[in-house]
Order: sequence, then C-alpha cells, then structure tokens
Amino acid sequence: MKKTTVVFYSVFFSIITLLAAGCAGDSSDGGQYGAVDDSLIAPGRFSGGTTQQLSLSSPIANWTWNDPHVIKVGSQYVMYASATDNFNYPVKAYRLVSDDGATWTADPVAPVLTPTASWDAGAIETPAVVRFNGQYHLFWTGYPVHADDPGFDVKMMRVGHAVSNDGVVFVPDALNPVVSPSGAADDGNASNDWYAFVTAEPAPVVHNGMIYLYFTALGADTGTDLDMGPGASLQVIGLVTSADGHSWSAPTRVLRPNQAIYPRKPGGDGSYWAGYSTPNAIVINDRVHLFFDVARGYAVAPAPYAETWIQERLHHARSVDGVSGWIEDSGPIASRDGFPWTTREIRSPSALLDGTTLRLYFAGDSLYTTNQFGIGMMTCDLKAE
Repeated sequence: MKKTTVVFYSVFFSIITLLAAGCAGDSSDGGQYGAVDDSLIAPGRFSGGTTQQLSLSSPIANWTWNDPHVIKVGSQYVMYASATDNFNYPVKAYRLVSDDGATWTADPVAPVLTPTASWDAGAIETPAVVRFNGQYHLFWTGYPVHADDPGFDVKMMRVGHAVSNDGVVFVPDALNPVVSPSGAADDGNASNDWYAFVTAEPAPVVHNGMIYLYFTALGADTGTDLDMGPGASLQVIGLVTSADGHSWSAPTRVLRPNQAIYPRKPGGDGSYWAGYSTPNAIVINDRVHLFFDVARGYAVAPAPYAETWIQERLHHARSVDGVSGWIEDSGPIASRDGFPWTTREIRSPSALLDGTTLRLYFAGDSLYTTNQFGIGMMTCDLKAE
C-alpha cells in the first residue's frame, strides 16, 4: 500500500542502506485456443497499460487499490488486492470480480481478510491466492503496527497463510506466521544471512503437485560483485515449498539480482538498484515464470518525491525447475515513466494466462504530481505460430 507522503508497505526497504502468483491450471498450453509459446514473453511484446482499471475514483471512490493478484475461476476473473479507504489504516485485503478481466466489482464490499492477530495488526498487504487440493490458500504480508507508527520496524514483516472453501471466508493458519526472517546476520550462520531482516510479499503457485511460495527477502549479502563493502544488503527472492499447504520447507534463495542488469553499486548520483520486490509466479509449459518489480535506493530521491526507496521497473525471469537456472530478460517489461499514472512508482505485477493471452496486471501511482493511484493491465500474445 501507499500513503500520500511516503511509500507505505514497502517503506521497510529503506533499511537496505544499513543492512505471484498463479493458480493450479495456469500451466495450460492454451487448450482449445491453440498452443502457447512462453518464449514470447519478452520486453517489447507487451501492450496496453496506459489507463487504470481500478483507481481513486472507481470502483469505489477514494479507495487506494494496490497489490493485485488475479486468478480465473471458470469464466470469472477474481482479483485479490490491498486497499485502504483514502489512506485510513490498517490496510486490508479485498476481493473483486469481473466478467471481462477489465471492469471490476468488489464482491463482497467488506474485506475478506482483516488483521488476524497481534503480529499483523498493522496491515494485511500483498494478498495472493492459489487453489490447491480443493481449497483456496491466501498468503499476505503482515506487521503489528502500521508504517506511519513511531514504533514501526521493518523487521516486523512476516508472511501469513489462511485457507477457504469458497475464496471469500478465510480461516488463518494456526501456525502463523509461516515465513519469518532468520534474525541477525552476525549469528555465525552465513547460510541464512540473505533473509536476516525481512520476509514479505508472498507469491504462491502450484508446481510439481506442491505449493511453491516465493517471497521477497532482505538481508546481508556476501557477494563480491556488489561493490558496496562488507555487510552490504540486497533484496532477493526466496522460496519455501509445501506438499500439504501447512508444513513448509526451510527457505532457499532462488533469485538474486543480476548485477550486470541491476547493479547494487551506486551511480554517479549515489543511487543504486536495491533489488527485487513483490514477486508473482505462474507456470506455463511446465516452466516457472517470475514477474517482479525492481526497486532503486536513493539517499534522497529527486523532487518532488524525496524518498529513499522507489519501485521503478517491472521485470521477468524463467526457470525449468523454479529453483535454479533462471534466465532473466535483458531489460524491463515496463518502467515507471512509461505510463502517465505511474510516474512515481510502478509495482506489484500479477500474471494470468488467459487462453493464449498473458494478462499482466500491475499497480502504480503518480502521487505528488497528477495524484493517480491504482491498478492497470498489459497483455502479451503467446500464441505459437
């Protein structure tokens, strides 16, 4: 979520200077629509996105729609998204439906998930839903106080889990939170330093009969290619897996920013690529595709933003097994200056394979300038020739 003066749910990544999702069935080859060629997912092949589907004026006035995650149930499109009523916190998770994937109605109007316990009393953000073993599994980012509270600390971020039979009424997991930071990076165990500080922004997908749950992580990075000195931090994407939706594997780091594309080393103005954020996962032709935004760190961003961390690009990578061998695109799918309503920030991609068309929903805003805030969509034709 965002606030009119600061980045909201992602404000926690300002600490870097110190330190998806799809659903079962997304692996379709297109069926009656024809074969799908997932190698066609590439920068320059996406179109649309110039207008918002959800905004500060629609479908409910003044609601700050953000963090979309879209699935398809039969012929109906279902979106789960974060929102506040005109930045009145806490952030909550909502469900919207559409017959065409473009015009949305809140259903129900009430949130489908509100704070569940003390650990997520401050926010329910970045909701992502996957259908698995006959149930809907919802994952979210939570923390105990909202980001404007003087007591807020980025290390409070955790990933929660809830299940539902109908996709509307969710029951929180008794074992919440299901993904948490490892703790201090100086505990003598270098293997878990990569997620020492933050675990957030879940991206579930069904793959190989299991839930693969990707997430954003922040910790110390020992890579010599960062050129930031000892103890440099980096935002990466981690993974836990589950065969039953309740017991989870130990976290594994699966995608670290390609330093040839997004170097952590500061540029001439002191800014640098902080790493990857808000991932989304989808399986097409038995390959896992990750979509994510790329954040840039600043001492202080140029006016009018004056922030230290801004989500500026949408990017894509693919892997055969969803763990290793990732092939990243050579450039971004989109940048924040590519649309009139995302001039401050572009973020939170959500991919849905709809026949042979890949729909890529995303959030953004132009706060401080034209004061737009909401969710849009691009498309990419994957029909095999």
